[in-house]
This record gives sequence, C-alpha cells and structure tokens, in this order.
Amino acid sequence: MRHTHFWRRAAQKPQNFHAFILVMCLEESSTTVIRVRASDGERARDIVYRYTDKDFLLADAISFAVVVRRLDGVFASREVGRRWL
Repeated sequence: MRHTHFWRRAAQKPQNFHAFILVMCLEESSTTVIRVRASDGERARDIVYRYTDKDFLLADAISFAVVVRRLDGVFASREVGRRWL
C-alpha cells in the first residue's frame, strides 16, 4: 500500500481514520468520482428551499442535485425529455 509510511510515523490511529481509509481506497480503486459543480450547489439550495417539509441535510441535497444532473445527461443523450426535481 502506498500510504504505509503514514502508519509507521503515526504513534496512534488518527482522528480522521475512517475518512483517511475512504480516501485511500478511492485513490487505489477504479471507482469513478463525480465532482460537484457550482450549478449542483445552486440546485441543492433550491431543493432545500423547495422541500421544507423534508428532513435531509445539505449534503443530501447536493447528492440529489448531482444525481439529477447525471440523469439529465443520460436522458438528454437518449432524447427523452423529463424535468427532475
């Protein structure tokens, strides 16, 4: 593993252990990471304002926005029209 030098230097498990392991695994896997765009943040804000009766975090709304963007791209490429959220 390429981060073994970190464990040799660390006297104890870091506080961000789970985040560290996640990032390390993502870097070493074939997982596709989809980046958040400014437009996703705007759409997430709109989702939060629109669905005030729902109990979800801003992080959830950002995830919804990214999924919607990806679905819009899939359906646009297939010439299927649908407005998500």
